[in-house]
Amino acid sequence: MTRQSRGTLDRSIANALMSALVLSVAVSASETAGHEVELPNVVLFPWFCMLIGVFAYYLISRYAHALPYTAIMFITGAMMGYLALYTHGNAVAETIRLWLGIKGEVII
Repeated sequence: MTRQSRGTLDRSIANALMSALVLSVAVSASETAGHEVELPNVVLFPWFCMLIGVFAYYLISRYAHALPYTAIMFITGAMMGYLALYTHGNAVAETIRLWLGIKGEVII
């Protein structure tokens, strides 16, 4: 297989996966009962999680060496899940609910 055809194949696979992810998000958005959620807001959740992870890593590495990073991230994720279930009206909680509806095979 030549380098050019492999690059074309990689792009086509990436496009197919992105289409499946968008379709899955659209299906989970249509299943959200009661109110409309804007699909561009779906990208808030992964960026918000990365921002929290970087911020937590910075604080732990500078000021709290004894705290394990994975435990802090687990607690943070549990709090975000709890807040997503019991708060309504903010964009981050809505995107968390949308990501809950995506099948694991699509994300992987």
